[in-house]
Amino acid sequence: IVGVTVGSASMALLSVYPLQLAWGGQEWWNCVQTVYPLQAWGMVMYIYIPATWAFASILFGATLWLRKIINDVEFGLGAMALSLLMVLITVLSQEVHIPSVSTQRLYIPCDPGGDFNARFVPTGDSLWVDRLDFSLFAQSILQRVRDVTGWRLAP
Repeated sequence: IVGVTVGSASMALLSVYPLQLAWGGQEWWNCVQTVYPLQAWGMVMYIYIPATWAFASILFGATLWLRKIINDVEFGLGAMALSLLMVLITVLSQEVHIPSVSTQRLYIPCDPGGDFNARFVPTGDSLWVDRLDFSLFAQSILQRVRDVTGWRLAP
């Protein structure tokens, strides 16, 4: 149950973008793409590919579990590990390949009518913007990898 719960929570995080799109509509989406021109590509890479993969892996694990090929613990740990690993890999790969033209912010408030530089400086929402910004987390991981290995991880 823990593995499926963690996997489901990981996929639920990915629903924040579509909810913002539903709320803000095309005007919000145009505003986001003005600041982050490759965000559409990044959203496909960050939302649909990992969600599809995580869902498919959970269903495959459920099939193995129902056939008694794996036990409860193996199924739970496998679903949890694979779901979290897929989200981590897609976040890091997006930060390596399109770091400044897309964002890993899960919550992107955008005021289409505002000044270009002030669009992403919300007043009461800044705490949520910072807490749900996986770009900062991914960049810190990548910097540690660069420091330890010397890899540049350039696109």
